[in-house]
Amino acid sequence: MNTLEQALTLLPQELCIDAPQYIPEELRLRVGRVPTALYNGSERAIGPAAVSREAIQKTVERATGASMHSHLQELRRGYINYHGIRIGICGEAVVQSGEVTGFRSISSLDLRLPREIRGVCGEVLDTLRKNGVGSTLIISPPGGGKTTALRELIRCLSNDGYRISVVDERCELSAADSGREGFDLGRYSDVLLNVPKDAGAMMLLRSMNPEFIAMDEITSEADIKAIAQITGCGVKLLATAHADSSDELAARPLYAEMLALGAFKYVVTIDRCLGSRRYTVKKL
Repeated sequence: MNTLEQALTLLPQELCIDAPQYIPEELRLRVGRVPTALYNGSERAIGPAAVSREAIQKTVERATGASMHSHLQELRRGYINYHGIRIGICGEAVVQSGEVTGFRSISSLDLRLPREIRGVCGEVLDTLRKNGVGSTLIISPPGGGKTTALRELIRCLSNDGYRISVVDERCELSAADSGREGFDLGRYSDVLLNVPKDAGAMMLLRSMNPEFIAMDEITSEADIKAIAQITGCGVKLLATAHADSSDELAARPLYAEMLALGAFKYVVTIDRCLGSRRYTVKKL
């Protein structure tokens, strides 16, 4: 079962979804509007019926096994994870002592579907192999394909013989299902699931003797501290970050601190160009 088929099992029959013939980037449900799929940056209707609050509630109950409380840590970050599908939530949150503890009502869901696209990093890999494989940071705006590219980079370098330990905090890189990898991350990869990136990286350094540690979406000071420790131990990195360009990356204080560590040898920028993606490698 691919990620689109998994996502469709969550949606109530009354939505009358016309399943796309392709795997979209996202499925979106908004109360009072028809469901849509996002593909190449554009949303398209995939059903005639307006989404009701009841349909939203049924979807959430299926994704959480009718136990929102068991997903509290994820809810505090604004999403639920369902076998690697990140379900973003909007609505009226319940906040206690400055922390989100649940949702009083939910008005929108965004089901982000991880996709495995073989060959997407071909030119990037050629450059790395020619100039010396090293720590690599992949950047793009949100939804630009960073996670898909990182997943393929992990698979290919692992199959080249590198030991790669993956911190899969949201189960998106592996699309894990009951502890089993949904996506092929290569022969010599080891995956740690459901652990914050900073804590997971330290666990992997101590226990797995990796040549590379891979992590998605560097977003916090804790991540930067983990990167400093990884680099200090002589282990290489594969990671992603939100930025339009290398200049924008360097202009952001958090990422400027990261770049000052000298942790990365390459930055790969992903740009959209006429409906496709272009990958540019810059050596730092």
